Amino acid sequence: MCTFVIIIHMRRIEAEGLPSFKKVLIIESNPQLTEILSTYLNFSGLAQDITLTNSLASAQRYLEQAKATKQPPQLLLTELQLRVGDTFALLKQLKADDSPLKRVPVVVMTRADDPII
Repeated sequence: MCTFVIIIHMRRIEAEGLPSFKKVLIIESNPQLTEILSTYLNFSGLAQDITLTNSLASAQRYLEQAKATKQPPQLLLTELQLRVGDTFALLKQLKADDSPLKRVPVVVMTRADDPII
């Protein structure tokens, strides 16, 4: 169910003629949802270079490398409640940084049955 909602919103973005993102980082622990998102972004032309990760630790390593090379992703899609790690801490760190990472737009995804809602 949540997959279809995401795709509907992505189609709205596509219909409004927004530019595609060259580099996208997806942080998602559900492999099926990761596959759906990356396939859709790739085939729709909304993203060219997609990096997939299922943990905050690997996402932090990717972001540190992106900061060091000054090649941040243009979009970050992240699950709100990952199985391991604190998504809120990552977002605070990302937005508090005085590097190009501060300007990276973030889309936070969650399931409707998450207890945080």
